[in-house]
Amino acid sequence: MHHLEDLKLGGNRISRIEGLDSLKNLRRLSLYSNKIKKIRGLDRLTNLRKLDLDDNQITDIEGLENLKNLRSLSLRENRITVIKGLESLKSSMCLDLSGNQIREFRGLEGSSLTDLDLSYNQITNMQGLCNMKYLEGLDLCGNKISEIDGLDGCPNLVYLNLEGNELPNSCDNRTYSAECEEDREFLRSLADTIGLA
Repeated sequence: MHHLEDLKLGGNRISRIEGLDSLKNLRRLSLYSNKIKKIRGLDRLTNLRKLDLDDNQITDIEGLENLKNLRSLSLRENRITVIKGLESLKSSMCLDLSGNQIREFRGLEGSSLTDLDLSYNQITNMQGLCNMKYLEGLDLCGNKISEIDGLDGCPNLVYLNLEGNELPNSCDNRTYSAECEEDREFLRSLADTIGLA
């Protein structure tokens, strides 16, 4: 099995990640819907590009230090309250932390994230998006945000979802994408309003 590149182990009641050390060519690993509490046992999977740990019992982002080739990390529906443990991941990547218990953006400063999904968390403001110059997509749907601010550190943002937040009536509560001309105009006016232009 040392040539294996894609391994799916979802829905198996796995509580610990172990026995994968010999899978050096593994590029995609799916461990969704298990009973994993700690991210461990991945140190030797240095070719891993996509990791799915959705719907587990994980409370901390850890054990990713050696995954230098990781491009996609999904930790949806876990028990994460604080964003940390991503400092060593320098390559551009997509991060999905939706459906957790995160309250603020701390831990993302200067990251190389291109897409970030923090929908359905407990976020109340957009502060902490400092120096995220590669970020193109940001999903904040279903949080408790009442004011649009803090986007000045995201100069390449082309997609922003703020549906289901607590924005005042003067803000249009929907998804914005730079692919639609109307949305491009809105994002430009939004940038002007909050001083990004």
